[in-house]
Amino acid sequence: GIEAADFGGNADGFADKQYTGGSNTYRGCRAWNNSDDGWDYYQRVSQTGTLNTMEDCICYHNGPAEYDMRNHARYNTDKSWFDQFAGEGKDVTFRSGVTKRVTLEHYYNNGNANGFKLGGKETIHHVKLTNCLAVGNLGKGFDQNSNFGDMTIYNGSAYANMRDYGFYNTGGGKLLIRNCVSFNSQTANTFNCKTNDVANNSWDLSGVTCKVNDFMSLDTTLICAPRQADGNLPVNAFMRLTEKSNLIDKGVDVGLPFIGKAPDLGCYEYNSASPSGIATPITLSLPNAFTQRAATIVLSFPPLKPITALQSFPFFSNHSRIHATHSLVTFSTLKLYIVIKFFYCIF
Repeated sequence: GIEAADFGGNADGFADKQYTGGSNTYRGCRAWNNSDDGWDYYQRVSQTGTLNTMEDCICYHNGPAEYDMRNHARYNTDKSWFDQFAGEGKDVTFRSGVTKRVTLEHYYNNGNANGFKLGGKETIHHVKLTNCLAVGNLGKGFDQNSNFGDMTIYNGSAYANMRDYGFYNTGGGKLLIRNCVSFNSQTANTFNCKTNDVANNSWDLSGVTCKVNDFMSLDTTLICAPRQADGNLPVNAFMRLTEKSNLIDKGVDVGLPFIGKAPDLGCYEYNSASPSGIATPITLSLPNAFTQRAATIVLSFPPLKPITALQSFPFFSNHSRIHATHSLVTFSTLKLYIVIKFFYCIF
C-alpha cells in the first residue's frame, strides 16, 4: 500500500531502468495514461555492444494533471490512504514547495509525464526507435533526459505533446533523427546533445509543412482501440497520411520498408494502391526447415490489388525481421538468400 505521498512518481508503463543490461526489444507495445512516463529508461546502462530497440510502439497521454479516484480501481487497493482526501479533501505541499488542495475527484498527479524517456543521470544507454508514435504526453514525447548514449529515431511521429522532441544536454549523447514528424508541439523542440545529426524531418525540410489536412484523422480515441485478433496493433485512420499530404515520399532510405519512390515522413507509410491508403504488412513465419537451406517461396494471393509502385515490402520470420525488395530477400542472420515471387499484395 501507499505509505507516503509521491503522487504519481515512478508509475511508468514500462520501467526498463536503473540497471546495467543487454539488449531488449519492444515491438507493437502501447503505454497510455500512466501517472509518470510511458517508457522510462532512467539510469539504464547498456552493456558493451548492446542496443535496446523499439519498433511500432506508442506513448499516449502519460502524466495527466489529475485523476478522479472516486471509482478508480486503485481506490480499493489503498482505501485507507485515499479516504483522507474524501469530501473537501486536504492541502498537500509537494516537493516543489507548491501547496494544492487534493480531493478524490481532483487527485493531483506529480509524475514526470514523458512519453519515451531515453535515459537519465548522464548514464550511457544506446537505443533505437523506429516507427514510434508519441501523442498528448504532458511532458516530452521523445525525451533525452540527460542520456549520454547513442539515440536513433527513424520515422517517428509526435503530436500535441508539451514538447514533441526534447534533447537538451550538450554534455553528452549522440543523436540521429531522420524522417520524423512533429505537429502541434506545445513548446519549441530542442535538439542539443553533444553530437547531433538531425535532418530530413517535417520541421527542417525546405517546402514541407505539417498541417491538419496531412492526416486522415487526429481523433486520439483511436489510439486505444482494441488490438486485432492476431494481437497486432489496430489499423485505423489516426495520423495516417492523406492522398495529398506533402509528407509523402519526402523521406530518405534508412533501411526500413517503404512504398513509392521514397519513404514518407512519420510512423505510417501511405499506400496509394489501397482504397484506405493504409499499408498493412503480410506476416510470414518460415518453418524451421528453411533455416538449413535456401528455398524458393512463391506467394500467390487472390487478385485483390495488383502490386504497383512497390519498392519494398516487410516480412517477419520466426528468427528475425527481413525485408523484401521486389523479389529478393536477404536473410542476413542465417546468411541465406530467399527469393519470393509476388503476384498480388493484400491490403
